[in-house]
Amino acid sequence: MPLLNYILPLLAATCGGYLLKYPPKNKNSFFAFKTPLARLSDKTWIFAQKRCGILLIVLGITLFFLSILCNHFLGSCVKYKLILNLLICSLQAILIFSSLSLVDFEIAECFDDKGNLILR
Repeated sequence: MPLLNYILPLLAATCGGYLLKYPPKNKNSFFAFKTPLARLSDKTWIFAQKRCGILLIVLGITLFFLSILCNHFLGSCVKYKLILNLLICSLQAILIFSSLSLVDFEIAECFDDKGNLILR
């Protein structure tokens, strides 16, 4: 059952590595970070794919090691182990999906409404 806590972090890091190594070429790709802000221009598209890949890798590795710590220190509570594992998985999913909005915030800060880079 503790392996359940490692699936989402490993999947996030793997998807992030895939986005960095094989970025989607067009905006209709199946596996890509597709939001209206990311689709504004080619520059925002490339920026979004790189940022999303880096974010997923960092978050996946961080959550992986936090899961190891949680299972090590809280592993002796056999009575509540299933509930604890489901809670950790739920928190991981919430963190991964909510953190993807950071990429949209970065796009909004760095690009204008037409997808041109803002020089500061």
